[in-house]
Amino acid sequence: MKNKIAITISAVCLTGILFVFGLGILVTRNNNYEQAENNAINYTDTFSELYDGDPGIVSAASGDYRVTVIDATGKVIADSEYGDVSGMENHLNREEIIAAAENKPVTARRKSETTGRDTIYYAVKKETANSYVFIRTAVNVASVNAYVIKTVPLMLGIAGFAVFCGACCSVFFASRLVKPLSELKDGLKGIKEGYYFGITTVSTDKEVNEIVAEINSVGETLDETLKELTAERGNLNSIINTISDGIVLLKEGNVQLINEAAKKLFGCTDGVIGKNAVALTDNEKIADAVSDFSEECEFECELNGRIVRCSVKRVENGALLAVFTDVTAERNSRQIRSEFFSNAGHELKTPLTTIIGFNDIIRQNDKKGALTKYTTQISSSANRMVSLVNDMLKLSELENTVPENVKSVDVAAVAGTVRDDLRVLSDAKNVDVRIEGETHVNATESHVYELLKNLIENSIKYGNENGFVNVRLSEDADGATIEVEDNGIGIEEKYQSRIFERFYRVEESRSRATGGTGLGLAIVKHIVLLYGGDINVKSKLGIGTTITVKFPL
Repeated sequence: MKNKIAITISAVCLTGILFVFGLGILVTRNNNYEQAENNAINYTDTFSELYDGDPGIVSAASGDYRVTVIDATGKVIADSEYGDVSGMENHLNREEIIAAAENKPVTARRKSETTGRDTIYYAVKKETANSYVFIRTAVNVASVNAYVIKTVPLMLGIAGFAVFCGACCSVFFASRLVKPLSELKDGLKGIKEGYYFGITTVSTDKEVNEIVAEINSVGETLDETLKELTAERGNLNSIINTISDGIVLLKEGNVQLINEAAKKLFGCTDGVIGKNAVALTDNEKIADAVSDFSEECEFECELNGRIVRCSVKRVENGALLAVFTDVTAERNSRQIRSEFFSNAGHELKTPLTTIIGFNDIIRQNDKKGALTKYTTQISSSANRMVSLVNDMLKLSELENTVPENVKSVDVAAVAGTVRDDLRVLSDAKNVDVRIEGETHVNATESHVYELLKNLIENSIKYGNENGFVNVRLSEDADGATIEVEDNGIGIEEKYQSRIFERFYRVEESRSRATGGTGLGLAIVKHIVLLYGGDINVKSKLGIGTTITVKFPL
């Protein structure tokens, strides 16, 4: 570490020295260029004063300067380096000549077209008896660079001495820093590896001691935090592993966490952690859900002989949480219940038909009417049983059916048919059934009829005499809407969430009096769910009830 610090300090010093060295050369070069320009200006001014119209004066020019005399047309009259100037180009377009012609002389730097060398130029305008000429001085840039090169050995010597001093200083300071820094390194390594011990380094450097104090404070905080996180993680794992649903957390398609229930469901171990989701199962539906996830989804599928409901949701940091619920027992129970309803319904129909038949015979033979009270009661109860059986069979059929003969059904027309079929019931209570608006739904017509019949019949039965039932139909971009409103007895808010349950009655006595089976709204709900719709109820006790059904287009 000591060597590294020494090398670092030396490198910093060397970099600084090289920077200063380069800067010195640049400054020296610029100063020499500036001096060369000033010399060119002074030399030109001197020659301009001496010039008396004789071009031969250029032969007296110093060897470091090249003097050229140019007439007003740009033709070279004389040049101190060339005796024969007849072949030289016209100089009227030169930068320094243009500036001199405007009496605004400037220095110019470029490669000479005559000598091919980088040159500094300066020219002035000199009036003569008949016209004027230009006196121009040129300084070779190579002579400036040569002077700069002469200063390099001296600068190198200074730089070498500076490097030596820097190296000595770096070794000295490195030896003072290395010990406390080594202890700091060991302390930080301990924090990184999960264990903490206080750093006791005492340095003569105040800043180092302050750094040690801060690291000790951070170390204590991190140590306490790690202990808390470890405890919380243990508690979280215990909770997750006691949940009966399978839980899998995935990120970028790889398993990050899996609980015991999910391991049992998929028949895997902790070895799947860190691996792709395909290591869990080859079920395509599940693999697609966790790999091509674009929105929350929920579905059921078969997995290792079990029926599983899978729910996939996005959580923080782009991770996915997949929850797997084993619904095999629930589905089997539903199947058994459905079969029971179907079998029991069919079995009950025959004896009920027989009872009704024999009851009719008894009533016909009761000439004196002695048995009228009993036959009426038998007929009422038997018919109620038949209605109950029919509703049970309808519900069983809805649970185990796939919609057939689906077409665009005119709901207003079906509602009109239902109103006509229930005319006797509505007239008996003087209830006005009104149909407003129109809409169409894609469904089996018999299912639409059954839905409307149950809703309208309920509204009539539980409505007030001389009341009304409004059937409002509409549609928008979200789908078709059916609203059935009455001004009947209403439903208390605490009962509203249960009215779609089988055999549920808010008032048992009222339901029996109206001949209700308790299955009408359950049938309605199953029809709505069969077509992916939605149903809700709004009701106030003593004011009335509105049931709204929405079907997707």
